[in-house]
Amino acid sequence: MNHTAPPLGDFLRARRSALSPEAAGIRAGGRRRVPGLRREEVARLAGISPQYYLRLEQGRDRAPSGQVVQALARALRVGEDGAAYMSRLVARESAGVPPAPSAAGAHQAEELLAPYAAQAAFVADSTFDILASSSAARVLSAGEWGVGSNLVISVFGPRMRRGLESWEDCARRVVAALRFRSDPDDPRLRSLVADLAGRDDDFRRIWARHEAHPSYFRPFRQQVEGRGAVDLLIHTFHVPRTPGWTVTVVVPDLRSTASVATFTDVVAGAAPRATADVA
Repeated sequence: MNHTAPPLGDFLRARRSALSPEAAGIRAGGRRRVPGLRREEVARLAGISPQYYLRLEQGRDRAPSGQVVQALARALRVGEDGAAYMSRLVARESAGVPPAPSAAGAHQAEELLAPYAAQAAFVADSTFDILASSSAARVLSAGEWGVGSNLVISVFGPRMRRGLESWEDCARRVVAALRFRSDPDDPRLRSLVADLAGRDDDFRRIWARHEAHPSYFRPFRQQVEGRGAVDLLIHTFHVPRTPGWTVTVVVPDLRSTASVATFTDVVAGAAPRATADVA
C-alpha cells in the first residue's frame, strides 16, 4: 500500500489498470504498453476531461462531486459498493481529519455477542481484529477466532488454505471487505497490511487489486479434519453506531443434513459462553 499517494487516486489507478478495454466496451485497436484502460478512455467514459481525471489520480483534486464519483464508478465498472467506497474517501478528504476511532470496547462487544453466545459467532472491528467470540466459534476455527486474533491473518494461514474449497474467492472477499470498512490512515491497518504483504505473495497480489465491498451473506464449503466437508453459511451484520464493527454468525447449511450433523458434532463440546476483550 502506498502511504504517500492519496487513497482515491490509488483506487482509480488500480481499478483502471484492472479493467480491460473489452470489458469497458472499448475496441482495443493495436498493442498497448500497459494493461487496462488509458486515462483518457476513463475520462471519456465518465464524461469528464482527461486533465481533470489526471488531477484526481494524482491527488491534485480530491473533492469530486457525487455526480462525478457515480460517473467514475460506472466507467470503471466497480458497482454501487465501489461508488460507496469512493464517496467515503472523498468525504474523508473533505473533512480534513481522519475519523475518530471508536470508543467502544470489551463491554460493548460482549453485549453485541450475547444473543449469539450459543452459536459460532464473533465480533470484529474495522481491521477484522476479533473483539469477542463464542466458544463454538473458537472450536469451529481450531482456536483461530479467539479474542485478539485477526480474521484476515486466519484466512491467509495454512489451516484455511487447506480447508476452504474456494480459498481464492474467500480471500478476495475478506481483503475487499478489509479495504472497504477500514480507514486508510489507521495505524493498525497499515501494520496489518505491511505484515501480510511482506510475507505472503497471495495477499500482496490480492491487496493490489484494490477491490472494495462490504462483508455480506455467503455460503462456503470447509474441510474439517477427520470429518470431511461441511457446507456453511456466513451472516455478517454491520453495527450502525460503531462504524467498522461487525457481528459474524456461522451456521450450517440446513439443506445438507450431513453438514448439520457434522457442524453440531464439531461444536458440541463448546460451552455457550462468550468472552471479550479489547484487541
